[in-house]
Amino acid sequence: MRRLDRGAAWTVVGNLLNIVPGLFELLLLRMFGLGIWGEFLAAQAVVLVAGRVACLGLDKGLLWFLPSIGQRTTGLRRPALGAVIQAFTLGSVLAGILAGPMIHFLLPRSTEFGLSRLVVLAIPFFSASEVLIGALQGIHRFHYRPLLRDLGASAFLAPIALGLAMLFHFGPISLGIGFLAGHFLVACTALVLWWKETEDRSGGSILPSKELTRYSLPIWLGESVSSANQRITVLILSRVAASSVVGAYGVISMVWQVATLMRRAFETPLVAVTAGAAPEEVRSLYLKVVTRVLIWQVPVVILMACAGGTILHLISPALGGVEHHLGLLLLVGTSFAVSAPWMALQILAGLGHSPRLLYNSTLGAIVGTGLLWVLVPSLGIIGACLAQSGAVVASGLLGSWQIRRYVNLPGYPQHYLLIVGTTLAGALVCSWLWVFPMVNPSDFDRWPSWLAGIAFLSIWTWLGKPRRHLKS
Repeated sequence: MRRLDRGAAWTVVGNLLNIVPGLFELLLLRMFGLGIWGEFLAAQAVVLVAGRVACLGLDKGLLWFLPSIGQRTTGLRRPALGAVIQAFTLGSVLAGILAGPMIHFLLPRSTEFGLSRLVVLAIPFFSASEVLIGALQGIHRFHYRPLLRDLGASAFLAPIALGLAMLFHFGPISLGIGFLAGHFLVACTALVLWWKETEDRSGGSILPSKELTRYSLPIWLGESVSSANQRITVLILSRVAASSVVGAYGVISMVWQVATLMRRAFETPLVAVTAGAAPEEVRSLYLKVVTRVLIWQVPVVILMACAGGTILHLISPALGGVEHHLGLLLLVGTSFAVSAPWMALQILAGLGHSPRLLYNSTLGAIVGTGLLWVLVPSLGIIGACLAQSGAVVASGLLGSWQIRRYVNLPGYPQHYLLIVGTTLAGALVCSWLWVFPMVNPSDFDRWPSWLAGIAFLSIWTWLGKPRRHLKS
């Protein structure tokens, strides 16, 4: 559990560090407007989907493979380098295809194709760095994650883009240059760190391992489907709505990702730790992680209910309406409700049940994509948030069945539904008090919602539930 806490702590540190470049990105958003920012996010979605395809599942596969072979050999450097070469090669091919005329098909509403092409050219560097980050975490070097993934390319994007735009008047294309340069520098840094960490473990074969390929293939399919499902919202919005709508959803999605930090912090370390754990330790580990993740997320859910729209309005004056507030709360609430099934999926991955993740991702993609095509044209951003939430719930329900069926662990442990139900009920009350002044323009005060949130958290803390978990 200490190793898992340490890995999760480094993930949290990385996401907190990511706030600094995030503030600079807000300057970029205000400088270029929601329209250009929406085009940048649409091109970025192409990179994240294609880059995940180019990884071939090796980034997650190494989390399981390296601890496994580390028990019987010291040769770890070259197998990981072979995986990096595969990802970089496929990523280069995809970048060459997508940066050509294909970009007009993918982003038909784009007005800055120079920006889009530069962003897409980052695919091979993104894929290579993801595989190297997975390798470093596979040997339990969790402290590199904040530098490489969470701070990562974001640390270079904003300074480079702001410098080019303000000093040399490059305009929107500066976003593409900053994005490409950031991923190139992160890939180079990850390679240097991997070389340094494996000085005494430089053996092994650079050729693809059948064992690694067999484990990674289902993960590759599942991750590709899952990534496409997460990004397809942006791509569909870019085809049926204005770029400003895409930009608005991108900001909501960004805040949602920050709000789910406490859950995501445990995901990758949990795979690596479970891969080396004895079977009798898995149950205890799972129950402790689920409780800890729930306790840490309760204040975040209440905060989004009390001030989600206010936070969005601070990020951009064009945001902060009722639909934005409710869309954000819907995403955060459903992610909180399926925390246990998401942890269960990491347990399954660590125990070698990678094909189960493929089924889970496929179901989520089918549900999410189907709802998107139905809801987005008529409901806009609310429809996109509903579709994404539906995909999250579908994946969560299947994950709860999978963990019980294949590992004999409870999908919803003791007191889980009580904690989730109580928290969501409190969030609905706080959110209603926030929305009420928006419905009645004569009253714009938000203090009743904030007071309700403070009262809920005070009672929750007084009951003593979080005390022993906050100490960790």
